[in-house]
Amino acid sequence: MPTNTPPPPGNILAMWEAPSQPHYEHSVRWYIGAAATALVLLGYSVWTKAWTFTGLLVLIAGVYSWHMRRTPPVRRMTITDRGFQLDRVFTPWERCKGFWMLQGEHYIELHFERADGPLRHCKIQTGDVDAQALRNVLHSFTEERTDRTEDTLDMISRLLKI
Repeated sequence: MPTNTPPPPGNILAMWEAPSQPHYEHSVRWYIGAAATALVLLGYSVWTKAWTFTGLLVLIAGVYSWHMRRTPPVRRMTITDRGFQLDRVFTPWERCKGFWMLQGEHYIELHFERADGPLRHCKIQTGDVDAQALRNVLHSFTEERTDRTEDTLDMISRLLKI
């Protein structure tokens, strides 16, 4: 994380660094299942001479292999009495529609929803910050959106551990 990031305006109430998504460690059984599925699909695509499907399978395997080699980048979250800053992007509380927390198996994700702008939704894991204390701080500035749930694509990637 660059140290020349300008500090956000206001009094800092909480600050931490954490990845925005979990990094999964796969078991041997998971790799065997994934390889078997890929080989069956590849064999079917060659047998039916569906060359576009064959190319797509090879492309997906390559992108997935590249994706699994990298670890999620560590991001910096700063919460102040004027807003929150995720990395270099500061959002004042007036532009924040709310927050919610998602409990994972070994982590808690903090999600913010912005009222406008290109990045309407952002998330970061809470790391070693006490989630209940963080929730109490955030209640002072914005509402908790208890009706929000995990996005469908996030749920699929979590279930497949990708």
